[in-house]
Amino acid sequence: MSAYQYNYNGSPSPGPGPGSPGPRPPKRGPDWGAISWVIDVALIFLWPPLGLFLTIAHAVGNDLLGDLMDGLFGQVRSKTGAARKTAPKKAQKTGGQTDARFGGVRRADAGATVKTVFGWILTGFGLMAALGSEGDMWTILTAVAIVLGGGSLVWSAIRGRRKEAKFRRCFAVSGNQGVADLKKLSRTLGMKLEEVDKLYTEMVDRGYYGERAYIDHERALLVIDVEDMRDVYRREDEEKKTRETAKAAGAKEKMSEYERYVERIRQADIDIQDEVMSEKIRRMQNLTASIFAEVEAHPEKKPQIDRFMTYYLPTTLKLLESYARIEAQGVSGENMAKAKADIEGIADTLVAGYEKQLDKLYRAEAMDIAGDVSVIENMLKRDGLTGQDDFGQKTAGGH
Repeated sequence: MSAYQYNYNGSPSPGPGPGSPGPRPPKRGPDWGAISWVIDVALIFLWPPLGLFLTIAHAVGNDLLGDLMDGLFGQVRSKTGAARKTAPKKAQKTGGQTDARFGGVRRADAGATVKTVFGWILTGFGLMAALGSEGDMWTILTAVAIVLGGGSLVWSAIRGRRKEAKFRRCFAVSGNQGVADLKKLSRTLGMKLEEVDKLYTEMVDRGYYGERAYIDHERALLVIDVEDMRDVYRREDEEKKTRETAKAAGAKEKMSEYERYVERIRQADIDIQDEVMSEKIRRMQNLTASIFAEVEAHPEKKPQIDRFMTYYLPTTLKLLESYARIEAQGVSGENMAKAKADIEGIADTLVAGYEKQLDKLYRAEAMDIAGDVSVIENMLKRDGLTGQDDFGQKTAGGH
């Protein structure tokens, strides 16, 4: 299955991609949740402050007594096999869609009907107790605690139903793909990415997508089938190589004509394995770079390297690239050996020619320097600053 495939119309049956191991074991058996609710409500009558605290905490999602019972009896239940089976129930068609996976997970609206009925009963009982308190403060406080506890149960049921509705919607939209893009899911669901991330994280924790599912927060992905992440990694590698290639191509386009010639000489040095020949090529590369640097610093000298640019340099590159191709063949035929020997023989001559080409660029500058030196020497003599007088005798400041 290709990564990032996405089902927008929800037509495929929801659930993980091929090879998914099925829903994970529930975090806590349904009996524990029911028992903890009963104890929470009973404590409202026995010890109102503690009962109210536990009931409200349970309503907002913190089942403190349930967590305690899991810690005390969780291992015993596991050893006795009392935990709920992890296999999903048989698929039931609901509104044209498969609802099988919801039978094997811990639902957000579990016991919502019981909570609602019990909550309204408690609320009514608390109100009647408050009306019949006859001003007794303890009775009033107990009644208020009962009303708040009942309200917490009702609120918890409403909250659970809403969350379960969101879970079902998210589950239908994610489809049966192996890897889902949370950003695309958020746009389809019309929710913020942070909310979608939170919802799918909780769904994964509850076991909607099996034991191997997880959220890749760095890439913003819902990973249902870990095998499909290989496609994601492969695509990332390809995209990285494409970016690097484009970057290199862009840098190459920005290279000047001079830089491209120097780069071709450098590449010839890399391609040719013969160390003696490579040493000569590196010398040519340095001389060529120096020639171009001088011309760029003094554009008026460019006409002096016209023949160098139009014949000597292109011919040199042609010879070097031919040498690299012959060497890469790995055979030593008579004609190939002669061709290599001819190129090796001309290499020294080419190095000498490049040196003279660079030297010629400094000819005018050398003449100017010689003229300046002659003038300053004559001026020093004329002004008596050379250390000798007019008769050739050393002065006091001479040596």
